[in-house]
Amino acid sequence: MGRLIPAAVVLVCLGGVARGESKKGIWLRRVSLAASCATSFWDFQTTRTAIGYGGRESNRMFADGQGNPRWGRMIGIKIGQCALMGVSQELLDRYRGSGAANYAWTAANSAITGRFVAAVMHNRRVTQELKQTPAYLKNRADPADK
Repeated sequence: MGRLIPAAVVLVCLGGVARGESKKGIWLRRVSLAASCATSFWDFQTTRTAIGYGGRESNRMFADGQGNPRWGRMIGIKIGQCALMGVSQELLDRYRGSGAANYAWTAANSAITGRFVAAVMHNRRVTQELKQTPAYLKNRADPADK
């Protein structure tokens, strides 16, 4: 499974070689899309690591009322987002594409990548803090919350 997702991303990026060579910015758009999908799954991996050390999921869309993650929903939405972005970009490029549109998609993909990198850095910081917290304090309620 760990090698399947990167292989799928590479195949999506390499699709349409003959058609892609004639349009401006298509390779840059595809690489930025692959980076966006890769950082999305990196966010998933760092979230799993933080949860493993006793953290809680703070995104209410991906957690139940107690902060326990809903892994299926999380991975499903991430896969759906990558698939939707890839399919929509390729279809719009095929039927209405222009160099300017490719650069606009590249900017959007880059912004999404930046957002996921920020989430990854947050998850790594939380993981480091949890690693340094003694085990008997990890699941205690914070008195400041009362």
